[in-house]
This record gives sequence, C-alpha cells and structure tokens, in this order.
Amino acid sequence: MKVKTYKTRSLHEGLEDIKRDLGSEALILSTRSVSVRPPFSLFKKPAWEITAALEEKVASKAEPSPGATHRPLPLGEAAEPRVRVTGPTKPGTATAVTRDRAPRHSRMDELIAE
Repeated sequence: MKVKTYKTRSLHEGLEDIKRDLGSEALILSTRSVSVRPPFSLFKKPAWEITAALEEKVASKAEPSPGATHRPLPLGEAAEPRVRVTGPTKPGTATAVTRDRAPRHSRMDELIAE
C-alpha cells in the first residue's frame, strides 16, 4: 500500500494533486486543517493536510505449490467427497465417519511416539 501526505492551500487543489499522483482509485484516509508559516513570512496561513493511500496491484501472482493445483470441474461433475461413510446406512443405526488424510511423514510418527 502506498500512502502519501499532501499539504496544499485548498482542499480542491489537494484532491487534484492526489488524482494526478495516485490516480482516481486512491482513497482519502484523513483531512485536517493546519496553519503553515511560509518562508520569510511573519504570519501563518491556513492550509490542508490530506493523507491518501493507493493499494498497489500485485504484478505477478505467487505460483501455487505442486500439490495444491486446483482446476474447476466441468459442469455436471461432482467433487470427490472428503468424508467417507463406512458401515450400514439404514436409518436409526450408527455409522462410522472417517476423514481422508494426507500421508504423514515418517518423522512425524517418531515425534508423536516420544
């Protein structure tokens, strides 16, 4: 995110500067009236301090990991279930539910056993 603060004589002038520098997609975060003493001047003059931000677009998306590839299913095809039901499926009887799990690394079994 790119954040900039502008000090201008008028609110309108500040908004023009923001549109020129950050574009029309910029968001105004805050505005406040301040007093500024110009160089070689005895008196302060009213001014505006405007803070604006712009969300930078990501140039290239991160490559997904090889195991995490996702392709949309063609119309009419159902996704594979992540939960498998084993045992009788008659109403009123208990069924065992097991989840499909990714294979565990052998080192994990050693750590769990400790």
